[in-house]
Amino acid sequence: MITFDSHTHSGNSYDADKNARIKDMCRSAISKGLTHIAITDHFDVNAIPEGYNMPYDPEAILKEFNEAKEIYGSQITMSFGVELGQFYQYPELGKAMLEKYHYQTILGSIHSLRGKPDFAFQDMHVKSEEEFKKDWITYLCEACELLDLGGFDVLTHLTYPLRYMNRIGRRFDMSYDYDYLVTVLKKVIDKNVILEVNSSGFRQGVGSPLPDSRIIKLYRQLGGKLISIGSDAHRVGDIASDFDKVEAILKECGFDSICFPMDKNIICEKI
Repeated sequence: MITFDSHTHSGNSYDADKNARIKDMCRSAISKGLTHIAITDHFDVNAIPEGYNMPYDPEAILKEFNEAKEIYGSQITMSFGVELGQFYQYPELGKAMLEKYHYQTILGSIHSLRGKPDFAFQDMHVKSEEEFKKDWITYLCEACELLDLGGFDVLTHLTYPLRYMNRIGRRFDMSYDYDYLVTVLKKVIDKNVILEVNSSGFRQGVGSPLPDSRIIKLYRQLGGKLISIGSDAHRVGDIASDFDKVEAILKECGFDSICFPMDKNIICEKI
């Protein structure tokens, strides 16, 4: 049984349910048998310089986190974290935030390519196959930039762009980009970064985690060993969502343990 959730969002994230209070998230996690939870609200580094309305208030989050820890800290291990989006695009801004706050779990993610909006805000119905191919390869190249920069524990939801193609029924053929994927996954391994398996795809109409079993198997074949599980919950009820399905996939791919990064240490559990 998976008892770690390394990727969750409280109502402090711009795109989360505003009723998702950290104390309620902890109570839900405990009721589902979790032993560890990371609160990793969004800080998209490009939002400030590019004028996106994605507010991030770490002081408010930390205050709420500590209040919840007073209540539930003896029942579940809580990690104060952040999902650092587009870190490589404005590295000095990201580094300044990391230096100011003691984040215990740091997720590295890409939601938008340079000069383009978040894939979540793009209309995938009108994007041509060629446009998406170009964006997909650019995404993998920018993932390499992020990995080369470092400073984070987990590479989150690799294949994020595919979420928005697949959820509208446009299945994208990844077979031609094998070399790009291998390059990214080898960097994950070489940099000792944890690869996240994100369960949100099941509840968002994708039908698989992000990344799916093809890439998880490839990561394993290349020698990858470090896997974390994140629900990417934006509502209290989504904590640990579909972890049973993820566990079955991981076992099928040859994994028997998962990781929870905290304070530069990696905690492992058997599944």
